[in-house]
Amino acid sequence: MILDPDGPLAAHLAAALRRHRRRLDPRTVPLSTLLDLARLERLFALRAVQSGASAVTAPDNGHIGGMTLLLTYREAAEALAVSEATIKRLVRNGHLRTVKVASSPRISPDELVAYVERLRQPLRAA
Repeated sequence: MILDPDGPLAAHLAAALRRHRRRLDPRTVPLSTLLDLARLERLFALRAVQSGASAVTAPDNGHIGGMTLLLTYREAAEALAVSEATIKRLVRNGHLRTVKVASSPRISPDELVAYVERLRQPLRAA
């Protein structure tokens, strides 16, 4: 069965996913799971907006439907369970790409997932 909600159902699902995701402890839940939940939440929120449902909150302060679009260095460090200095080093060495918002560097959650996936790839013999 394919779930393709619209209108109020999509708005309800987006809100439920947002509440559930906020209760999860990012130190114990894999980053990929948190991002999957955020993507589903965003999908349902966009679906609700497309169908004219009014129960979805409007974007504010870098958030859409409760999902952070871009992370600060501190938030990225918390997500990867490393220090802020490590994040800065990964950016400086080109392992993580940033986006400038005004003059502040931000990191996409998808960039963190891509970085972790690159770490999981086996090293190839030279």
